Amino acid sequence: MSYTAHYVGSGGNDANSGLTWALRKLTLNGAEDTPLTAARHTVYVAPGTYRELLTCDLSGPTAYATGTVSVTKGSKTVTGLSTLWAANAEANDWFQCPVLASGTDGVTDGSSTFVSANGNFQAGHVGLTIRISTKAAAIIATVVDSDTITLADTAGTAVTPSAASGLTYNVGPSSPHKVASVDSDTQITLVDAWDDPTLTTLAYQVWGHIEYIGDYLGTNTDGVGGVVRITGSADDIALTRANCITATSINKRTFSGFLMDGTSSNIISTATACSNWAIYQCYIQSYSTSSIIVFSGTGVNNTVMSCFITGEFRQVQFTHSTTVDNAGGLTQNCILFSSYGSCVDSVRIGGISVKNCLMLGSTGAKITTALTVGQATTVNNCLIHTVGVGFQATAVGEILEDYNNIIGCNTARTNTTIGAHSKVNLTVLETRWFFNAIYANAAGKLITPFDLASDSGLLNVAGLNPPILDMRRQTLQDAQREWGALEYDSTLKAMGGFIKTASGLPLTNIKTINGLA
Repeated sequence: MSYTAHYVGSGGNDANSGLTWALRKLTLNGAEDTPLTAARHTVYVAPGTYRELLTCDLSGPTAYATGTVSVTKGSKTVTGLSTLWAANAEANDWFQCPVLASGTDGVTDGSSTFVSANGNFQAGHVGLTIRISTKAAAIIATVVDSDTITLADTAGTAVTPSAASGLTYNVGPSSPHKVASVDSDTQITLVDAWDDPTLTTLAYQVWGHIEYIGDYLGTNTDGVGGVVRITGSADDIALTRANCITATSINKRTFSGFLMDGTSSNIISTATACSNWAIYQCYIQSYSTSSIIVFSGTGVNNTVMSCFITGEFRQVQFTHSTTVDNAGGLTQNCILFSSYGSCVDSVRIGGISVKNCLMLGSTGAKITTALTVGQATTVNNCLIHTVGVGFQATAVGEILEDYNNIIGCNTARTNTTIGAHSKVNLTVLETRWFFNAIYANAAGKLITPFDLASDSGLLNVAGLNPPILDMRRQTLQDAQREWGALEYDSTLKAMGGFIKTASGLPLTNIKTINGLA
């Protein structure tokens, strides 16, 4: 049941097995064609540029969900009841609680009180969003007992849906976590501590997956390391292919460690019913007027986390032609830079969560097309600095926001109640990378987020009377002065922490070498 390793890299051959580095595949699609069953697979992709469209044609194995779990905020230990994990889970699997409370027997009495015969409401649910079908999405203000809660909006004002019985309701999802070890039938250890509330007797999922890992450090592939790039461009000049990654009705896929760019449409496009996807630790850059990452259809529990995503249009979009409820889509710990569209967009998809993101550009979180009544997108702990609208919904209650900072927007909120704990403080971002690049001595100058890359088609292109010195007061490094503010210089480094001597011992802190101490 353990993960089968596969290898892709320059010098490989798609006729090889791909099961060792020496017998590596040449292309991403070559690796995709290797697995014969829906089992657990890890594909290590060596540094280099992969000019291809990866079409995913295999799902990971069926998720395991027997029994219930108890979790403690800040702890890596998950305790199970009737779970039998030893034979059904594996290190490197994903663990998630898509539902933190749910039922089909809810009753509201026309006040802010909501009652369920089997609610399993717990103290840890306070502050979370409950989505009540046909009535409202609201914040759980208080937990009276395991069957009774009171409702409020994000400003703390009581929410009083009209009286009704037999209501469907849902709270969740949690963030997904990688499994570090399976310790017994009733205990697993997570790689990172559980960061949602302390809760007991929860439904859960553990799922194996097919994971493509861009091996930036070279640890598992060439031993050298470098950027692992998937691009839609054939020549780094034109946008040749529409996508970098596509899938239709393919589940349980993970991609990490990649640079993706150069497509004429979406960078990642999933269709019909793709569920349990995780995109993390990727740098994704779009030049098209299409959405960048698209989860299209009835898929659920799809996550984008720890990514830098930049481009003209929608950064992360959840969309379908008809309404989908409680989809469990999650975007967290991302830097999202949209010059025209929205950073996180929902088209008829309810149950989306956005946490701890930096949103820059046009619009922050948006509901483009109305949700089912009672569904919502929840946004917490985000820094939003856009030129358009911070939060844009089609009706009040579709976006529940609190603990966010919005500054510099033309319109802070449309059809969105201001959160009681949200702020309008200045967003003062770190700028020392800029001053270090400009003022540090030549030996200590660092590359910036705005230098051209070594594979850019704009290196050494002739210009018209360029300045002799660039922004860094750097002189001409090759045949032509680069367009833009910064001259390309292959000797500049991206480094932090400590510089080591030839003996491997720390020499000095990077601040000292750059004259900033």
